[in-house]
Amino acid sequence: MNAFGEIRLRARRMVVSTVGVCLLGYIAFHAVQGERGLLAWWRIQEDIKVSRTDLATAEQKRAALAARVALMRPESLNIDMVDEQVRRVLGLAHPDERLVLQPPGAGPRKAR
Repeated sequence: MNAFGEIRLRARRMVVSTVGVCLLGYIAFHAVQGERGLLAWWRIQEDIKVSRTDLATAEQKRAALAARVALMRPESLNIDMVDEQVRRVLGLAHPDERLVLQPPGAGPRKAR
């Protein structure tokens, strides 16, 4: 074989090796950074954790509201609950009650 043939053979091997390494790098990059790669999977797992926390909070609020609604049903009507709702809506009070008015936006006072 002459020198030109040897160079040609080595160039072919080098091109095949270079293309193989580039292809492997491309696949590895997208396995980590891609739309369905490891980093995206970790972000999705974090989103799932946050969503589960939000779901638990929403379920607790729903249970509390369901308990209040159950008190308003005709078959198990709670007179105190109805009285509370009427007073809140109409702004009424019994003659023997004392009202403590607070400025708008003020929260409940702490007992000392």
